Amino acid sequence: MKCFFCKRDIEPSLKYCPHCGKPVQPPITTQDARSLSNHVSAQSAADDSALEQTIVFGTQTTPAVSDTASSPKVLSDPVEKTIHPPIFSPNMIDELAHTSDSAPAMPASSSPPQPTQPATTATDSTIAATSAAQNDSFAATLAASEPTQTSSVSDAEIKNVNNVLHPSDFQRPPAAPHTAPPPPLTPPVNKNDFQQRPKKKTTSSRKMILTIILIVAVLAIGALAYFLLLNPGAKVIQTTKTIEAGTDVDLLTLISVQERENYDIAVKSSEVDVKALGNYKVIYTVTSKKNQKAKDFEFAFTVQDTTPPQINAPDTIAVIKDQPLNIFSDVTITDNLDGTIDPSAIIMEGSPNTATVGTYPVTLSVTDKSGNKATKAISVIVEDKSNPVTFINQIKYTWEFLSNPQQILIIREEDNKYLMFVGYKNSEGYGGPLVLKNIAPDNITATATWFFDDNGKETEIEVKFDIGKPRDGKMKLNYGQGWEEVKILK
Repeated sequence: MKCFFCKRDIEPSLKYCPHCGKPVQPPITTQDARSLSNHVSAQSAADDSALEQTIVFGTQTTPAVSDTASSPKVLSDPVEKTIHPPIFSPNMIDELAHTSDSAPAMPASSSPPQPTQPATTATDSTIAATSAAQNDSFAATLAASEPTQTSSVSDAEIKNVNNVLHPSDFQRPPAAPHTAPPPPLTPPVNKNDFQQRPKKKTTSSRKMILTIILIVAVLAIGALAYFLLLNPGAKVIQTTKTIEAGTDVDLLTLISVQERENYDIAVKSSEVDVKALGNYKVIYTVTSKKNQKAKDFEFAFTVQDTTPPQINAPDTIAVIKDQPLNIFSDVTITDNLDGTIDPSAIIMEGSPNTATVGTYPVTLSVTDKSGNKATKAISVIVEDKSNPVTFINQIKYTWEFLSNPQQILIIREEDNKYLMFVGYKNSEGYGGPLVLKNIAPDNITATATWFFDDNGKETEIEVKFDIGKPRDGKMKLNYGQGWEEVKILK
């Protein structure tokens, strides 16, 4: 809703604009004012002794006119001139309330004024007299509040209102807001005001639900028992987690399967390399022979080297007195991971004296790349040059003919006798006693007589030996068919 004068938005319930102070409704005409004045004069004479009532406007008890006065009628006077109603002043209500003995003051309220049913609380004459006294002051107040505006109503027209006031003119403007009073205390709760929810009774539907749950539980337990008891699946256990380097290992022997007769086991994939140290994964596939269901099992293995190298050397090594000792020429070293190790890596503990005939203990040791150490104890015998034992110890081996690798020569000692055989691998062939006759002072060459049975005929042949370089694993011999070169068969 907009004010009739300043055209600003205001609340529809207000009678006066809070911005310009003028009445919200259009001004009444002179004819309506004259008619209202005559009606009030007649009504005041008839109702002078009528029951006085009060009407509450806002927070004050204010004298009010009759219903007829509150609804002015438009008279048929041809003169229609608009005038401003008198400006409302709160002092006016106080004065009217002071003149009325039956209207006690009401406490202020923060809520907007709401008029009750109109009732007459003072005589009409009192209203007329008070209105006449206030008209002039209303006009002066209006002129002072709008010094820059030109009113279309003259002072004479305002005075022609005949001292008539409309009941709605006695309403106060909205009171200033203030803090709302605290809410009333909540009355205590009475337990009797609440009804307890009736307890649910066991119904057939509830029994049906419980029955269904029980059936499902039984079926689940049965299925679980079937898979766990009747078809539990393969149980695979890793029997070892390490693999020795350089070994030919069967991966199927590294795991154990319970009830193995009921399963087929295969290696699905393997990364194991026994020639290289490290960690590897192996995947096994275990298939049930009953339902052909297969399941993979993955295990980790570590290839490690804990095997020491092997020292290959004779238990005794003979050396001629005053001759240099070369033990390494008769020694070889092999390792499961490193292969053949150079004999120069051997460490010898002991000090044989080749200038003095005798037997000297010697310990040989070697360590591979993984830190595994091997040792072997041997004896070094220092002999005289003319001692046949020294020469025999140099040729007492199994020899391989270089001209025919399948043909071999065997010289060994049995019961303090020396024997020599000529044959082929895996067979000694023929042979018999070997008797040394002449040995060179340097024990490099010698002559011997060889006795053997040739198809039932006793035969003897002279054999010549030439060791050449001692301890190099090679020599030459001539047993009646020319010189043959042989080497020690490893």
